[in-house]
Amino acid sequence: MTRIIGEYPRRFVKAVVALAVLGLFALGLSACSAKAYPDQCALIVGSGAGDAHNIKKVFLPGEKVEKGDDQSYFLPCGERNYQIQSHNGDDPDTTYLTGTTAGDSDIPGIPVKVQLSMYFTLNEDKDSLKEFWVDLCRKYKCASTSADEGDQSSTRQSVPGWLDLLQQNFTPALQRATRQAVSDFGPDLWQQQGQSAWPKLGDEISKDFMAQIKSMTNASHPFFCATSSGTNGACKPVTVNINKVDPADPSVIKIYNEGIQQDQQKGLNEKKVAQAKELYGDNWAYVLGMEDLINACNGNPKATCIVSLGGTNAPAVTVPNPSPTKAR
Repeated sequence: MTRIIGEYPRRFVKAVVALAVLGLFALGLSACSAKAYPDQCALIVGSGAGDAHNIKKVFLPGEKVEKGDDQSYFLPCGERNYQIQSHNGDDPDTTYLTGTTAGDSDIPGIPVKVQLSMYFTLNEDKDSLKEFWVDLCRKYKCASTSADEGDQSSTRQSVPGWLDLLQQNFTPALQRATRQAVSDFGPDLWQQQGQSAWPKLGDEISKDFMAQIKSMTNASHPFFCATSSGTNGACKPVTVNINKVDPADPSVIKIYNEGIQQDQQKGLNEKKVAQAKELYGDNWAYVLGMEDLINACNGNPKATCIVSLGGTNAPAVTVPNPSPTKAR
């Protein structure tokens, strides 16, 4: 005869208990595992009572994340960018990096403003990610606690802490690197003929930026690498593209443009003189002078000019003008 516990047979109770345990186990698996997006890394940090809150596991992009009772943090490990450039309504003083060029034999060094774009990725070396978490990320709360936060896989948007980390560390490092790099280039760096040096300027800024960032924490690993180079132990310097270089003083542009116009006019005048000498021989200066006089008169809409050629007894030549007023 089956023994009764309460109202139910013992075998029934065992079955119910077994199903409940399996259900909790299954629930635990679903609640304690996730999968990082292809552009995310994940850190599992101890969060239990009395835990030292150390990093226990590191998962690279796309790997299945199992955290147990600990806390998971997701970092943007895909291709990222950081730009110093103006947008609508931006303060020009905050959208440029500054420096002073070298001088040459004719022109002293010129203070300039630089706009650039930087392309990078987190170093996916696991030891580097651990250092990054301790030295920088945790301070700014740069990681998200959900893989879906910010929808980083599709829009490349990030949590506010990540943006704060970049702004407070990247901008000063880029400013120092830019100031140093610009001093290696001549005063024509901002001019069209100086643009051929921009790729080299970007490379110099990139190399010094890597040193500047590393010096902030004295870490043993570089935290940021060029895109597609942050895996398998390879970490090349970040990519820096120069978008624009302007003189810090706008009057320099005005003076330069006036000089260009003067040079252009000088070239036209030289061609005009050469042509007049060929046509008029020794009288070329007289002919050009008369042409200038006639052109000046034609430029006055209220005057009619009478030009006498060949002396006082020569017949006068009237230069037509829309206005009947005479100028003598």
